Amino acid sequence: MSTACRILLVDDERGIAEGLSVLLSGMGEPWEITGIAEDGAQAMDMVHRTDPDIVITDIRMPVMDGLEMIRQLHAEGCRSRFIILSGYADFEYARQAMRLGVRVYVTKPVDEDELADAIRSLLADMSREGQLNPAAGKTAGARDTFDELLAYVKAHYSEDLTQQELSERFYLNPVYISQLFRKRTGMTYQSYITGLRIERACQYLDETDLMVYEICERVGYSDAVYFSRVFEKTVGMRPTDYRRQRRKGAGNPS
Repeated sequence: MSTACRILLVDDERGIAEGLSVLLSGMGEPWEITGIAEDGAQAMDMVHRTDPDIVITDIRMPVMDGLEMIRQLHAEGCRSRFIILSGYADFEYARQAMRLGVRVYVTKPVDEDELADAIRSLLADMSREGQLNPAAGKTAGARDTFDELLAYVKAHYSEDLTQQELSERFYLNPVYISQLFRKRTGMTYQSYITGLRIERACQYLDETDLMVYEICERVGYSDAVYFSRVFEKTVGMRPTDYRRQRRKGAGNPS
């Protein structure tokens, strides 16, 4: 029997999948890569043969795309969890995946910490629900509860995630959660969420040409004016000024 969480990688760009395999294997975490598939049809065959705990998949692929693969596996009663790898242009596809029950997506280019946190979040869920193999479940179950909670928050920071929801999910008193955040991070829960959102917004401003209102929605705000106000309070300038300054600096190194 496997002694770790089993992960299947699915991406038609073999180099990307192999890079993720090396990255994840080198983290020293309780997971192992069971294989790499280059399209949805091949992935389904590998799921049947290896029964992975988690499938990390691209969306757009030849033969069978990631969404159709997930639909068919769900129809078969597959209990694997899915993490979607989504390029910026695939955001609508990612929304469709959410409607299929996929709870986590990670944008490309993949951020190492974001992907690891997403996996840890699913591990924590599966451990509580008894869906991991015994050794992986024991390892995940032994992880400090707050670390599990923190991993979940990092993976779901863009959602309307309240302390009450965390309380129900992790069986902790909301007041205790608030105290833990202050003790372990030095900030309030809301300040921590805001920090994650603004940090991600800065990445979007640096690395993409998305409009400010689009970035606002991606990081969990519904009001672009409010988002800009929070961004300015946190960073010291408006999102448009931040992007302009960063790109000016990149184009004119000193």
